[in-house]
Amino acid sequence: EFRRVLFRSDKGFDKLEIFTQTRVQSVQSVLVDGVEMIDRFPPEIEDDRIVLSFDRLVAPQDNEKRIEVVFDAKVLRFGTEFTGWVYDSAEPELKQQIKPGNATFRFGGDVLAVRTPMSGQLISDVQLSSNVLTPNGDGINDQVLIEYDVRNVEGNAEVAVNVFDLTGRLVRRIGNELTRSGSFGIAWDGRDEGGVLVSPGIYMYQVELDVDGGSKMATGIVSVAY
Repeated sequence: EFRRVLFRSDKGFDKLEIFTQTRVQSVQSVLVDGVEMIDRFPPEIEDDRIVLSFDRLVAPQDNEKRIEVVFDAKVLRFGTEFTGWVYDSAEPELKQQIKPGNATFRFGGDVLAVRTPMSGQLISDVQLSSNVLTPNGDGINDQVLIEYDVRNVEGNAEVAVNVFDLTGRLVRRIGNELTRSGSFGIAWDGRDEGGVLVSPGIYMYQVELDVDGGSKMATGIVSVAY
């Protein structure tokens, strides 16, 4: 989104830091007044923010220049707010926070927030670290990590992973953890509630999220082999 930047000092700045809360998947473009900077200044992608560099902007001649950043990030809560700062790379401890406001008519409103759809699954992007679990103690796939995203959960919610055999019998319940929106993972080591390794075969896992409106679930299968 475009932002018009007004300078507080004559030294200007050549860095833009955006706190994204989760790791950005990619930065597609960094335009300064329509000129692409990403080829000369590769973005720095950290776990919870991105740091972008460009040719130094100095007042007063650069006061009206606009910066547009296009990036892909996983947004897990409606109205997630991004915070940004600009600063001089020579004095990184002196940062000026970006204030909300539009620099162009293309964007309505004046908040630094992302409006994600309210509809959709509260549990999404469920995936396994491996489709086959081989708990034989060799250090390879001795456990499987069941990863998932929790979306649009404001307060604490309880999440657990249930593992069933093909008869529908509950083999193991793991978790019962309090969580909010975010990306998480729960590991299963191929053992039942008694700590005994299960027999080879196909098992069904169920990610269960308990919220005020009831339980929300996502399911899948995992194979156990020796």
